[in-house]
Amino acid sequence: IDDGYVRTGDIGQLEGETLRIIGRIKHTFKLAQGEFVCPDRLQEIFLQSPLVDQIYIHADSLKAFLVAIVVPLTNVLEARMADIKATAGTVPITREQLVLQDLEAIAKQQQLAVYEIVRGVLFASEQFSVLNGQMTPSNKINRRYVSQ
Repeated sequence: IDDGYVRTGDIGQLEGETLRIIGRIKHTFKLAQGEFVCPDRLQEIFLQSPLVDQIYIHADSLKAFLVAIVVPLTNVLEARMADIKATAGTVPITREQLVLQDLEAIAKQQQLAVYEIVRGVLFASEQFSVLNGQMTPSNKINRRYVSQ
């Protein structure tokens, strides 16, 4: 506070005269090329996908891209796969590729930076919950547990 600022650990973005809180310093990761990403913000954005029930964005400072661990909405995903099969006669893509395409479309729609686009998708074997340790009691993703 000596310099007139209070250090809360929040990351803000000025929009005209308004300061909008967009993340926390401790939840920000640096990628291999030096870009900083805020996975919590990206998780909110990617939850817009009708194929995704829950999502965890994983960032690694040794990698240049993001990976998503997804709990899919299985019935919606299977219906979309069935529609593709009915149209094409075969299923030319995997479930993972279908989710990845959907996430890429959302990233383009939201005008995310190239380094904020998810480049890999893994499916979680179960819902994230407090009981399995993948979420905190305040219903936030437990990064230490999920990323192991």
